[in-house]
Amino acid sequence: PRILILDEATSALTAADVAKIFGVLKRLRSEGLALLYISHRMNEIAELADQCTVFRNGRNVASYAAGTKSDNEVVELMIGREYSHI
Repeated sequence: PRILILDEATSALTAADVAKIFGVLKRLRSEGLALLYISHRMNEIAELADQCTVFRNGRNVASYAAGTKSDNEVVELMIGREYSHI
């Protein structure tokens, strides 16, 4: 299988550039390309992912179907404790 790995690929891009890149990524995915998309931007993950995996300190702490966890639940998995923002 063909796989494209992207690690924080949009960190220095404008919103317009991100939209262009995502258009290309979605087209490639529809053509059978697998994407491994690494990001801390929850909205980007939600837009692209079918499956999500959370790593903390180099260990896999959770895998789940995209859209089945709230942002707060994902943050709690990432930091390893309850999260509440004021």
